[in-house]
Amino acid sequence: MLEDAAKFQELQAKKEEEARNFEETIADVIESHNVNVGQIMDKHRSLMEGQIAQTEQLKKEIER
Repeated sequence: MLEDAAKFQELQAKKEEEARNFEETIADVIESHNVNVGQIMDKHRSLMEGQIAQTEQLKKEIER
């Protein structure tokens, strides 16, 4: 009986550790994803600003 209780406690602890590891892994993946999305958004924003400036310049040239 004591062996069963000890084994149960061991398995319970292992299950809790695996759950913590899983949650940490998920948090790391989400953080990495958010960093990547932020970088992509920054590149896109920069590209769009350049295109808008170029469009504005072309509009000014056409108006001349």
